[in-house]
Amino acid sequence: MKKVSVYVKGDRNSTDYYRIYQYLDKLDGKDCKCVYRMQMVGTAYRKWMPVSGKPIYIKILVYLYIYFRRLRDLLCDCVNPPKILILHRGLIGRYMPYSFRFLLKNIVSRGTKLIWDYDDHIVANGEVSQVVFNEIARLSTHIFLTHEYLKSLLPLDCQQKAMILPTTDGDMYHLYTERLEKERLTLLQKEVILVWVATAGNIKFLESIIPILDETASLLYKLKNQKLILKVVCNIPLSCSCEI
Repeated sequence: MKKVSVYVKGDRNSTDYYRIYQYLDKLDGKDCKCVYRMQMVGTAYRKWMPVSGKPIYIKILVYLYIYFRRLRDLLCDCVNPPKILILHRGLIGRYMPYSFRFLLKNIVSRGTKLIWDYDDHIVANGEVSQVVFNEIARLSTHIFLTHEYLKSLLPLDCQQKAMILPTTDGDMYHLYTERLEKERLTLLQKEVILVWVATAGNIKFLESIIPILDETASLLYKLKNQKLILKVVCNIPLSCSCEI
């Protein structure tokens, strides 16, 4: 049975669940044995995240906590290399310590396939630096991402490794029936519904495009008599004003 080391942020938080857990849950114990390497255990993740708004001493404490957990996990995988190492987004913060780079390169050099998954512009939002981004890309065997724009951010010599994997909700598949599809097509004649799902740290990106969405809503209504409806699922409310 293949050993698979899976580096995730927390214990089944939303992005880890829909990008990683929902797929590996179906394979774990059958085709492979998954070992989850979490940055934080569930209680710590719920207590400290997001860390951006916390006092500086909490940020330092969290960094040290993550650093030593990641160091332990990488050392374990050096001693007993997995067949596959799955990395979701980044290992630790914006800048990856040289110790982590050395250990990750060592693991890959011993035959481990590195699968890297990211579903956001993790350089622009400060999760990793451009140097770290390029380095992980070159170490990876396969890279999973959500759309062509994210693929274009990769170094040219790494883009052939990329595979488009949109984020999906596998738990909802049993609800997708022919009747539901017809109802949605009928509804589409009257309104277009956009759903934005994220956390407080990313709401600024939505706020920046509200004027464009407002203009688009006006054009849709004038040209096709359709309403554009935005539904926001977030841990803080969206505060904005629109003309339509």
